[in-house]
Amino acid sequence: MTDSTLVITCHCPEKHNQLYHVTKTRKQGRAVGPKATYVDPYSCPERTWGSIKARSKSIVWGENCPVYMQLTRGLYYTKKDKQYELKDDPVNEVATSRKLFSILDESYRILRKGGKVIFGDDMLPAPAIIQQINNHPMIVEKFSLEVVPSEGAKIHLAQTECGRFTARNYLYIFTKKGQAVSRRLKSKAPL
Repeated sequence: MTDSTLVITCHCPEKHNQLYHVTKTRKQGRAVGPKATYVDPYSCPERTWGSIKARSKSIVWGENCPVYMQLTRGLYYTKKDKQYELKDDPVNEVATSRKLFSILDESYRILRKGGKVIFGDDMLPAPAIIQQINNHPMIVEKFSLEVVPSEGAKIHLAQTECGRFTARNYLYIFTKKGQAVSRRLKSKAPL
């Protein structure tokens, strides 16, 4: 994978730490190069999804994205007595679920068929949470989700935090399903 087919979302190189590729042995590899595309409408408003050509990228890597609670606690949850309880009710959907779906929706447009949206985290979610995410109508239509250990992954990025390089333990990989391409029909002679 070349950096030119990589999009980093929720991360602005002018305001955040340098990202690095993680080696298969979980060590700091080469720095992500200048050919990577960055999208962070909050920290760097000039870096937007709209500037990226449709179906031009292979990987979207989420770094610092406000989506980790939904990935580890579920799309819909409540907090009672400092405990999180998984819910199936979209009426109680929290704002960050909308951010997750916004990132996935924008990614769907720019990714090639089979492209991936990846978020790294240290927590492994319960199977019920993975099932809940996979059953969401948008995911069913556009993506499939798998959560895998990061060790040996083909793509894994990390940054140094407080002078320490920390690779994530798990990768949440949303793989884009096929996207219909319109084809021109041959015109038939009038009857």
